[in-house]
Amino acid sequence: MNNKKDVFSVVLYVAFILLGGFLIFKPTFGLPQLVKLLALILLVYGIVLLVSYFVQARQYVNPQPGANRMIFYAVGIIVVGLFLFIFNRLASQVLLPTLIGIAMLAMGVLRCFAAYQLKQLGSLVWWMPLVTALISVLLGLVILVKPLESSVFFSIVLGLYLVAFGALGIGERATFRALGR
Repeated sequence: MNNKKDVFSVVLYVAFILLGGFLIFKPTFGLPQLVKLLALILLVYGIVLLVSYFVQARQYVNPQPGANRMIFYAVGIIVVGLFLFIFNRLASQVLLPTLIGIAMLAMGVLRCFAAYQLKQLGSLVWWMPLVTALISVLLGLVILVKPLESSVFFSIVLGLYLVAFGALGIGERATFRALGR
């Protein structure tokens, strides 16, 4: 591995650990900051798309097929970014957990179908996706019923994940370095 890549990777993993620690110890403050960061990323991306649309429109007399859709896509992304900036608290405390709750419910339903299909095929482990489906549906319902409380829980779980991911990443880099790769 390249020495610069190793240094960059370790710095990135340390940043994940620090961000994770921040989310664990300041869960009500950390999630709104992540939503602001997401809003900033969406705004920049939307502006880049908008600028590239106008650059392309000036270059070609006949724009490429689908180029007109890019302006609507860019404006949509900018609107979502502005919404997240303006309604940051709402987005981080209600909207984000609600979307996650809906996604968990959908995943749970899909896992139920997978369990049913495995049982129909005669599998002995058909119950495994059923257990994960029930857990997913239960957590999804809890998040939908209590979105404000769930945002703190989500922030802490995300923080724990980032700390674990960063620590394991540093360990992986050290292992590869020790093995000479």
